[in-house]
Amino acid sequence: MIVVGGIYEEICHEPVVEWVFGSGTRATAIARSSVEAFISASDPDSLGVARAALGGDIEVRADLRERPIGFVYDTPISANRLYGQPKQQGEMLAVEADQVLAFGLVEVPLNIRARQLVLDPQHSISVAEIQTQCVADDLVVVANVAEVRKLGASRDAVVAARRLLSSTHASAFFRDSCTRSKSTLPEKSGERLAICCTCALRLLMTSGIAMSATTSKRQPGRFTAIRARSTRSAT
Repeated sequence: MIVVGGIYEEICHEPVVEWVFGSGTRATAIARSSVEAFISASDPDSLGVARAALGGDIEVRADLRERPIGFVYDTPISANRLYGQPKQQGEMLAVEADQVLAFGLVEVPLNIRARQLVLDPQHSISVAEIQTQCVADDLVVVANVAEVRKLGASRDAVVAARRLLSSTHASAFFRDSCTRSKSTLPEKSGERLAICCTCALRLLMTSGIAMSATTSKRQPGRFTAIRARSTRSAT
């Protein structure tokens, strides 16, 4: 599996945290035994920190940018503030592989062709960019409720998710909150899978699960998960 994602400085004021990670680095560290390569964009110093954190057994390739990019949080659940290079200043990051887990980057657009692609837009990718830049036999979009509403252009999460499925020919999964709660997928062989942005890679192993639109019994009207087979081809 190939992981595509950011290498960013992350600073939190309470509790005090300052490190170099980003969703791409974090997902690679979690799934290191299944990752063939991690592809990103980075300044030289941040790239060195990420390589050291991941160890020498994972190939790390990055298009170089001039200076660090980071996110500042007052608390872990606060809205972030971006600093550093403006959005999409680099060349398109091109990847072609069998299985890809990708996260949106703020500084470069993606160009991905894969048999199985799990994509977390990270507020950085529009529907039009998904349509033109992400081609896969099986495309899964992972997003939280706010992101799905934005991508699907509707305050109704179910309506937005259906629009997202229709426009991208993808499977869409989302959970209410990455930091506070976990939404789960329907059971398969007794196993329940929790979804969060850094565990999206597990969907690559469960892409054959047959799913439909469902709502939470405890909280009627809250959208839990939806899936539709992709008709797009990477060939």
